[in-house]
Amino acid sequence: MKNLQLRLFLIIGFFAIITSYNQSAAQTRIPNFSVNGKVMDSVSKKPAGWATINIISSTNAIVKTGISDSTGIFTLSQIPSGTYKLEIVSIGYKAKTFAISLQDTTKLHVDQGLVLLSPDTKQLKGVNITGSKPIVTQEIDRLVYDLQADPDSKGNSVLEMMRKIPFVSLDAEQNIRLKNSTSFKIFINGRPSGMIENNPKEVLRSMPASTIEKIEVITNPPAKYDAEGFAGIINIVTNKKPADGYNGSLNLNESFPAGGPGAGGSFNFKSGKLIASVFTGGSLSKTPVTTNNLIRNAIGDNPQTLTQDGDNKSDGRTGYLGTDVSYEITPLQLISAQINLNGNKNAQLSNQVSSLTQNGELLQGYHIQNTYDGNSDYIDASVNYQISSKSKKTRALTLSYRYTNFNSDGQNGLILSQITNYPYSGFLQNNHAGSNEHTAQADYSDKFKNWGLESGIKAILRNNSSNFDYSAAQFQANDFEISQDVFSAYTSIAYNYGKNIGIKAGLRAEQTIVDGDISQDYLNLIPSLSIAYQLKGGDNISFGFSQRLRRPGINRLNPFVDRSNPNTESTGNPNLMPSSVNNILAGYNHNGKVSINLGLAYSLFDNLDFRIFTYDPTSGITRNTFANIGKGAVLAADLNLGYTVTKSLNFNFNGSFNYLDIKTEGNVIPHSKDLFYNFTLTGGYRPTPKWRLGANLSVIGKNPASKTFQSITQGQVNTSFSSSHELIKGKLSLTAALNNPFYKFRTLKTTTTGFDFTELSHNQSYLRSYRISLNYNFGRLKDEVRKTRRGIKNDDVSN
Repeated sequence: MKNLQLRLFLIIGFFAIITSYNQSAAQTRIPNFSVNGKVMDSVSKKPAGWATINIISSTNAIVKTGISDSTGIFTLSQIPSGTYKLEIVSIGYKAKTFAISLQDTTKLHVDQGLVLLSPDTKQLKGVNITGSKPIVTQEIDRLVYDLQADPDSKGNSVLEMMRKIPFVSLDAEQNIRLKNSTSFKIFINGRPSGMIENNPKEVLRSMPASTIEKIEVITNPPAKYDAEGFAGIINIVTNKKPADGYNGSLNLNESFPAGGPGAGGSFNFKSGKLIASVFTGGSLSKTPVTTNNLIRNAIGDNPQTLTQDGDNKSDGRTGYLGTDVSYEITPLQLISAQINLNGNKNAQLSNQVSSLTQNGELLQGYHIQNTYDGNSDYIDASVNYQISSKSKKTRALTLSYRYTNFNSDGQNGLILSQITNYPYSGFLQNNHAGSNEHTAQADYSDKFKNWGLESGIKAILRNNSSNFDYSAAQFQANDFEISQDVFSAYTSIAYNYGKNIGIKAGLRAEQTIVDGDISQDYLNLIPSLSIAYQLKGGDNISFGFSQRLRRPGINRLNPFVDRSNPNTESTGNPNLMPSSVNNILAGYNHNGKVSINLGLAYSLFDNLDFRIFTYDPTSGITRNTFANIGKGAVLAADLNLGYTVTKSLNFNFNGSFNYLDIKTEGNVIPHSKDLFYNFTLTGGYRPTPKWRLGANLSVIGKNPASKTFQSITQGQVNTSFSSSHELIKGKLSLTAALNNPFYKFRTLKTTTTGFDFTELSHNQSYLRSYRISLNYNFGRLKDEVRKTRRGIKNDDVSN
């Protein structure tokens, strides 16, 4: 009954938003005109391609602009009724202007015919206009990193560029961290994407940075975003601003001995009211044989030592495809659609020798060969319909729908030999996990002088399932299925006080209903506040407060027990509850010869869920699962410095420093209090305008292992050197890189501590690698195209 009442309440609210929307949005059709013609050289009679065509009003404002194609033909449409000047401008020719009248509704199409341009013999022969713009800019609730302004983007992947993004870092295993946290969301063009939902590292490793326009780091997300993610949101913006025509980029790369070939690219097309964007890529990743070992010492009444030595090799494939299409039905109506696909396959072969001893006596031993095959696929599709007001352009209502589906399958086949006191000679385990969801959303936005308003409602209907089986001497199977529905409403208000002060405040309500094999029902009210002040000289300071959530996703809830290592068992916890954190934020931004981006944060959290490790002395097995047992505080400082020594030489420092105080309930794991840090120092030198040299030093201090504070990973130092050469200006570039030339392998040391055991593991990986990247840009686009202002952003569960 409660669920029915809540759904009725949201439906009523949905129609209330639509009803309250200004009826003037139901516009009448206004006749529009179009103009076409052909531009030619008056002397050679050859077509004048790529000439700029402007429609100019009586107040000298440009109403419409475009370019002629390679044959000199141009067409400009959607021009309102009126009297204008038609201006044609092209480099090397004298500008030409005509008076045109677009008022006769019986003649909506005007053919200007052949236009002859005269060569301009007085033009300057050599003028280069150069300038620079800041790579990092500060907005009221986010930092924006302009990848197109960073020359390193031409030869690197998006994952490699993450080291330079303020507040973002990579850990020793190249997992992305935001403000040194793994709890955050990654968006593509302002929306969550199936391409990177479950495998961001591999997809971004194969995505060329040259296809990305900018990366936004939203450290204090406003109320319109779901409350998931302690640290915030990383938004990767790919779409450009084109006019009729096309452009694109293609990147080919190769990494060895570890890694493999990869390709990626983007393509943008616009014709009239239609625009389409595609970005796609894939990679093959092969890791030759590396070694690993583990030593676990159990203390207490039954002291035992487990020793395991092994090797491992893997072979993976990753591919992604993203599309974005929009069509302007009328000047007041816009529809857009997105489809994103991602798939990967991974195969691993490992061997291990294991022995469990007590006082030098062998209690249990075996040799094991483990073959793993896994694959996953993800699809999401969405459609957005935006209607604007005829009387007020800043007013808009957007209706959105999104469907997603995720499937993953994993199979482990284990063969044991040379067995001592172990009951099985082999076994097979399978796990199929899946999730699908339907989302409906309505968003309303408006502006009133210095005020801005955003409000909306949203419903997510999600189903998660896991089917797994385990066969040894006997067959065991289990099916797990839950529904997780989230209903939310939000209101956010922005206010600009003069030119220097901006304020954004909001409140979001989220009702979560979990049903199926487990049942939960909880309501969260999430406030947010951001204040930005621009100082004299253009510097910015900001302050903020936000409350964030972390709901458990299927990967944390899944009760599947992974027994691929017989002495270690890993599983999820279907009884997990959401965690919450309160963030108090402050920031400072300065751009100039020395650029500074400083972020300070104090965070208080409760009911934190993280993976805990316990030891069973009876079976000699270490088990780990998730539990809501953590509370404490974090004091964090993130610093990004850029120094331009000369036009040819620059340096960048990007670091994160965190002091954590983690306490746990029930004395499950020891109290953790320590300082954790990492930083990257980057330098670039340009001997010639077309040649650039780069160097990178990355220092990763000891850090908690992913999803747990019980395990600490030792510090690491990484280096890389690169050389980029522009073969064809603005079109073709070649980059060669050498990563970690001083050591062939790296051994990652991780220490796990419990009240009755300690565990030390060493995992070897290839450190030295070589990378070659070829990047090609093609086509030509100009001017701006409209996009829907709102869309569905499902960021309410953790990965």
